[in-house]
Amino acid sequence: MDQLSGLRQILRNHEMAFPAAFPGNPVVWGVCSGKGGTGKSLLAAGIALTLSRLGKKVLLLDGDFHLPGLRVYFNHLQMHNVPVQAADILEIGNFISEISANFHVFFPKIDEPVSEETRERLLNKIQQQLPQRYDILIADLPGGFAGMHRWFAANSALMTVVVGQDYGSFSNSYALIKLIKQAQPEIRTGLWVNLTPSEEKAGLLHRKLNMAVEHFLGQSVALHGWTPMIPDIQREMAETRSMVLWPAEMHLFRLIEAHLKRFLTSVVWPKGEMHAEVA
Repeated sequence: MDQLSGLRQILRNHEMAFPAAFPGNPVVWGVCSGKGGTGKSLLAAGIALTLSRLGKKVLLLDGDFHLPGLRVYFNHLQMHNVPVQAADILEIGNFISEISANFHVFFPKIDEPVSEETRERLLNKIQQQLPQRYDILIADLPGGFAGMHRWFAANSALMTVVVGQDYGSFSNSYALIKLIKQAQPEIRTGLWVNLTPSEEKAGLLHRKLNMAVEHFLGQSVALHGWTPMIPDIQREMAETRSMVLWPAEMHLFRLIEAHLKRFLTSVVWPKGEMHAEVA
């Protein structure tokens, strides 16, 4: 008997069309976690890079204005800034770097404190003034829950909560899902189990967390995917190579692509309302 048949059935039950934003705007997808150390930033970067390799034009936004971690993965000093039509988007020293033709990353300035109001104004500018450039905007959000998370809950088509296998991550993930649902009850919220030893363990964690969500919130949370600890990543990071130069066949990218293809079964992208099968 296939012991993983239950998990596969859960994934089939949660297959869904990726939601489209309003015409002319990119799909906005927030990736968040209740605590640090879950591998959220690496996962958000891997998802964005994989989608760009699948032919989508992607802007990845580093939402941690206090300690932006995506600089580590993309070695931004080797990249060049992308000219934007609305130059005032860069008014506080933020910049957009070109990682590849289909993939840009927004890095915030970090040499001075940034107020909540400034962050929200900047997010509104990005959403309003750059939509024609991208199919999808993925945000790597800081841990916890604050004004930026409320903004994304109100403006995103999808939120993915990244959870580790430790109890602290589990309980914080439930609290984060609850806060997201309170801010925007209708938003599509899913779970990504990260740094877990097996698919079976990931399915068990999802079922436990979803039981709590269904019992206390009267809703359910989809399983978007899972990824293990991958030793090759440590070697690549030690060499300080930009993530875009990591081997495309790396287990991380192959797993992420498999999960994306599983739940992005039919996609309606806002540019020309193109219908695309991610097969």
